[in-house]
Amino acid sequence: MRNQTHNENGISATNCQPIDLQLHSLIQDFTQEHNLIAKILDTVAALVIVIDKQGKIIHFNHACEQTTNYSFSEVKNRCFWEFLSI
Repeated sequence: MRNQTHNENGISATNCQPIDLQLHSLIQDFTQEHNLIAKILDTVAALVIVIDKQGKIIHFNHACEQTTNYSFSEVKNRCFWEFLSI
């Protein structure tokens, strides 16, 4: 429910607090889901590299770190072809 108020100039404004609460709840849900997926990717034995449209690494799981001797912080936002040979 929106509450209508008026500012000092008499212009009406709408309080959108319920929408803010819904948005906050959606962000929390998304964050929890993202964290769960990251934990799953980090615990699988397979090598998992997730890249964006430009080829930059956005996820590099623990198996990749062990196999390549690179940490995620070393490869994050780098193009995978700069240092990994296939």
